[in-house]
Amino acid sequence: MEEPNRDQDQDEQRNRRQIRRQIRNQNRNRNRRPPDPESKELITSPNLASMETFISNLHNDDQRSDRIISFCTGNYPNTFSLKLSHLSLSSPHLRADSFDVFLRVLYSPELKFNLSPMILAEIKPTIFECLRQESTTNPPSKALSKTISGIASLVYSDSDIAEKWPEVLDYVASSVSASDDNNNKNLQEWGLFILRYLTERTLEQLDSRFGVIFTSVLRHLTSSDLDTRAAAFRASVNLVRSCTHYSNLYELLPRMMSSVENLISGGHHVLAAKALRTLVQMAMDEPGYLVEQLQEVFESVVRIAERDNIDEETRAEAVQIIRELEDGAGPDMQKLMEDLSGESIERFVRLMANFLEYVEDDPYWYRIDHVVTQNNTNMEEKRTILLGTYFLDRLSFIHKRKVVTIVVILARERFKAQEWRKRHAGITAIAVISEGCSEEIIDYLDQVMALALDLFRDFHPRVRAAAINVIRTLGLDLGGSTIQEKYHDKILPALGSLVGDSLSPTLQVQAAMAFVSFCKGCEPDHLEPFLEGLVKRLLIVCQSQHQVVQEWGFAALASVANSSQSKFSRLYDPTMACLKDILLKNTENSTKLICAKCLECISRVAVAVGKEKFSSDSIQALANLFDCLREDLSSYVPDLMPSLLQSSQLFNPDVAEASSDPSNKFDALKEEALACRVLFCIAKKLRRTIFPWIIQVAKALIPLLQVSQHPETQKIAISALPELLLSAISYRQSGNSKINITSFTQKLALLIVPALSEALQMEPEGTMQTKFLSAIYKCIQVSGSVFTRAQALSIVNGIKKVLADISGRDEHPVNAEGAEDSEMDSEDVKEQEEEIFRQVTNCLCGLIKRFRRVFMPYFDEIVIYIPMMWDDRRNAEEKAMGLSIFRNIVHQCGVNAEKYHDMYLPCLLIACKEDDPLVRQEAALGIGACAESGEAFFRTRVEAALESLDSLIKQPEALSPENRKTFDAAVSALGKICRFHRNFINARELVPTWLSYLPLVRDLDEAKKAHDLLCLMVENRDHDLFGPDNQNLPVIIAVLEEVVQQQETLATKATAERLTALLPLLKSELDF
Repeated sequence: MEEPNRDQDQDEQRNRRQIRRQIRNQNRNRNRRPPDPESKELITSPNLASMETFISNLHNDDQRSDRIISFCTGNYPNTFSLKLSHLSLSSPHLRADSFDVFLRVLYSPELKFNLSPMILAEIKPTIFECLRQESTTNPPSKALSKTISGIASLVYSDSDIAEKWPEVLDYVASSVSASDDNNNKNLQEWGLFILRYLTERTLEQLDSRFGVIFTSVLRHLTSSDLDTRAAAFRASVNLVRSCTHYSNLYELLPRMMSSVENLISGGHHVLAAKALRTLVQMAMDEPGYLVEQLQEVFESVVRIAERDNIDEETRAEAVQIIRELEDGAGPDMQKLMEDLSGESIERFVRLMANFLEYVEDDPYWYRIDHVVTQNNTNMEEKRTILLGTYFLDRLSFIHKRKVVTIVVILARERFKAQEWRKRHAGITAIAVISEGCSEEIIDYLDQVMALALDLFRDFHPRVRAAAINVIRTLGLDLGGSTIQEKYHDKILPALGSLVGDSLSPTLQVQAAMAFVSFCKGCEPDHLEPFLEGLVKRLLIVCQSQHQVVQEWGFAALASVANSSQSKFSRLYDPTMACLKDILLKNTENSTKLICAKCLECISRVAVAVGKEKFSSDSIQALANLFDCLREDLSSYVPDLMPSLLQSSQLFNPDVAEASSDPSNKFDALKEEALACRVLFCIAKKLRRTIFPWIIQVAKALIPLLQVSQHPETQKIAISALPELLLSAISYRQSGNSKINITSFTQKLALLIVPALSEALQMEPEGTMQTKFLSAIYKCIQVSGSVFTRAQALSIVNGIKKVLADISGRDEHPVNAEGAEDSEMDSEDVKEQEEEIFRQVTNCLCGLIKRFRRVFMPYFDEIVIYIPMMWDDRRNAEEKAMGLSIFRNIVHQCGVNAEKYHDMYLPCLLIACKEDDPLVRQEAALGIGACAESGEAFFRTRVEAALESLDSLIKQPEALSPENRKTFDAAVSALGKICRFHRNFINARELVPTWLSYLPLVRDLDEAKKAHDLLCLMVENRDHDLFGPDNQNLPVIIAVLEEVVQQQETLATKATAERLTALLPLLKSELDF
């Protein structure tokens, strides 16, 4: 007997060697990233100690565990799975977690290759030994059951392997068919659990075992043990999914439905709800199986849902089964519904009406931010209510008269109920069926309207809302003017009362919505007796503090005006006065929707009263109309432009001065301002549409740049002129132009920019100076590329005048007389000056970028005023702005700007000591710009610059969020000194120091520059960077890896590509 044993041992050793060789080959051929130490130790360790430690600490750090599992699964699945199986056998206390990880391996997208057949063969005895141990002592484990099923799915996908794995299905068959005694309870449940998770491919291999398993599952569905019954229920679903012939499972469904009813009868509601959820899923996945016994399923569902002793969720789960069959087996369900007996119809209608009683008195319903739309029926999206609504609506289209008769009786029964939910459900059911029974319900209309109007006075707001909804729904569903003709005298005052109830904004919205629907079928004579009261109430609603209430107030008022037609004329004046007042109060972006709704209402009122009545209010409405509707009005622009251009030039100061009637002057100014506003709206909102009139509009607006007698006209003209340049650019981008658009833009800029600059020189008021500068900067942004030197000079002259004004105020400050008023004026002046400096900085930087060194003679005109921006009286932002102007001139003009260094660089060194991080950041950026472009002068200041940068980099809070950009700017500047002034520094020490501060992560512009410089130095094998014997190589690699990892933000695309190519080469040097 010894010889065969030796042969068997040798075979086993050969198999193990072959497995190890296959694993090595598989891992060697796989392209993978280098493992981290923990993963490497886990895979390469000769024993299970590392694996045991890993599983023991599995839940201590989820991210770490996920990373290791993902790596091992993707790169060493065979070794990893083998070790997990061995650990599960040797350490029962870790078995659950081991199999949980094993399960993740089997179903992970990282598993690029199936497990090796030999690995599966070695795992098999381990798995079944674990199963044997567990099934004798412990209840079923989901992880182990799914693991066995997962392995089985791998095995049975390969017919050659499948023949060697009969144990899985044999185990299932023997365990589920075990006799019913306490000793076999665990065994039965284990078999059912594994059966639940077996895949369709695996179950196809049941063959002769199917009969035994199926009979056993039927038996377990009526087991007295609840756990066994639940396991059998879930296993039944899996059998259905895998079965190709439903006739083989005919007995299963009645047994499952009966099992649910028995659970409910026994008071096991939680288990019953779970079982019903399982059946719902089956109805979704396998509707064809349930259709075989559809009548029995329907009757069982109704019996379950009618029970008094079940909760709402269980009731809903039952009905959800047939709801899913509506989607999955529509024709069969249609036939079932059509064939229902009278008794079944009444039972089901009453059941679904009861479902409507599950409405909650949710506080959210009363909040005005509760979104209400035309289609909202004021019911929460609860499943019971959705189901009740769906099936009542469904039945109403099939069994029209039967359903309406039952529902009206139900509504009358519930009308006197003490519980508000019953009253709500009764009246809501009528609204639900009204479309399907629109013809039949007419016979019951008197009863329905009496109920609804009585419920208008119900004490509960939800019931009142439901009653309003019935009126609205019937008006829509019955069509024509059926209810308007007969019931307008009762409904209009009732709705008017509710729409005026400001204590209940939600009800106001509901009532306004009903007004909109109801008025569509009303004749003017229907509305006339109630018109004055209704309009008065609706105008109050239009001024509500709640936007949704306002919107529907406008809609209701528009409907009333539209339906009353000429009879509305007597109420036109108070209505239009109120609506115009609302328009004037809603000019901000946040209230544009209100403005648009108000304009829509005005237009409906205008149509109702006619042109003559409305003409006097049309210009103001037009201005607001362009603000709101934009492109929708583009087709009307050609017709409007002649009159708008005429009105924009309407005021003649000479004629106005001679006029004896002040009202004529005021009206002319007002019309001029409104016309300019409309032109501005067209230019801003309809850029391409205005192109043919751009020159005419510009010539009309330019005279208005001077101090105007109407306060708004000058502001509108200033804002509108840059928009004309944008319109020209937009027209060019559309590709429609047949003219030389560049030449046209230049001509337009020659017209606009000098006009703005000249007006700026004549403007004494600081706020208006800011507006002029802002408009000039916008012109520079839009069309700076076509600017001439003459335009640049005109802008500089304007800026020089503004800065000279500020400088004069600095030299002659406000005296102490009138201390309090002077102090307030001083604060206002400071705010104005800060904004002026901001716009001046924008304009100068834009011109510097456009003209570069050509701009320097013009810059010399104003350079004497710039230092006042960084003196001690200025705040941090003003100082930073002044420094940034010089930085831009140094950056754009290079060595040509060295003449400014003597003024600029000392200020930078001082600014490095400022308290505010914004100033220090700008100082560091400036030092970097000087280092990059100021060769001769900067060399004499290198040492002082390095000291200043060192103080910024090493300050105690350098890496705090508020200082990090300063740190990045200083490090970037240090890099530029290392690059451009290498011969004047201790590069061997300074370059590695600079490297140690990288990567930069906060100031992304400077980060990209610094990382590009690093890339260049690496490519050039900079000896100071790499250090003796490449001692800095690991640091370089670490920095480059981090930059590449965040390349979208920390590097340009070109730099990132170069770094990605460099990294493998550098790593190979490190390995070598």
